[in-house]
Amino acid sequence: MRKAVWVIVFLLCWWVVGPVPLEDPRASGAPDLSDRRGMIEKKLKLLDSQTLMSEIESSPTEKKDENEKKQRQRKTENDRQREPEQKKPSKAPVDRDEQKRPVLYYQGPSDQKRVALTFDDGPDWRYTARILDILKREKVRATFFLVGRMAEQRPDLVRRMVREGHVVANHTWNHPNLPRLRDEQVKQEIERTNRVIWEITGRSPVLFRAPYGSLSQRVERLIAEEGMTIVHWNVDTRDWDGRSSDQIIQTVRQQAGPGSVILQHTAGRNLDNTVAALPQIIADLKKQGYTMVTVPELLGIPAYEESEEPRTIGAARN
Repeated sequence: MRKAVWVIVFLLCWWVVGPVPLEDPRASGAPDLSDRRGMIEKKLKLLDSQTLMSEIESSPTEKKDENEKKQRQRKTENDRQREPEQKKPSKAPVDRDEQKRPVLYYQGPSDQKRVALTFDDGPDWRYTARILDILKREKVRATFFLVGRMAEQRPDLVRRMVREGHVVANHTWNHPNLPRLRDEQVKQEIERTNRVIWEITGRSPVLFRAPYGSLSQRVERLIAEEGMTIVHWNVDTRDWDGRSSDQIIQTVRQQAGPGSVILQHTAGRNLDNTVAALPQIIADLKKQGYTMVTVPELLGIPAYEESEEPRTIGAARN
């Protein structure tokens, strides 16, 4: 590097001084050579210092190092700017229509010849035991949607239902029209009924049926918050309306199909025709190749909570 500098200096000197004249400068009237040499030496010193400073400042090695340092700094800054974007997961837009809604069943799958017999409003003192006798004789298991205050009066029948393989479910405490109640009243109807069933059987139902099948979006949401699954029906025998046994039987014959949920009752003012029609209904279904199962078996869903105690429930009754 030093040699290159001095070569440049020599060339500049040659350009400034030019060739040495052969004639006597005094004869031609030229200025004194010593003066001229002094001036040239000053110029060379000045030029030499400026050239060296320029070379030092613009050294290729240092420039390269400086450029690499700047590139590393830029890269580091860019990485820091990108780093939060890489760590921060992108959030998919929330679809409000996909918010949790209660599950509501009217019937089961139709790929098998299975139906579910269901009975509402019991247990009572007049009809429930007779219906249980028929089911036991015919070796058929059913699902009973119990009214809480009725279950509290007949715990023996509730225990018999469970002992004989039937499923007990929630039909509110007092059989009200739920959309007419306040939120806390709806929840109380559900929780109080689950409490008494758990105290009697040690099991807390997760299946629910609304009285009269009456629901609203608000009520559905409240039922879902209680962890319940709503099960209604697609075959209504209207046995509570005093219909004859033949009418009840014909309704089932005409409307029942694979996956049907059949609605009947075990409590009411006059259900003698329900009791009379039940053996024929079972015989007809068996003859057509149907298997009668419980609602959880038909739908493939649980019947009771897995936890030992239901929501807001106290100690079990001995």
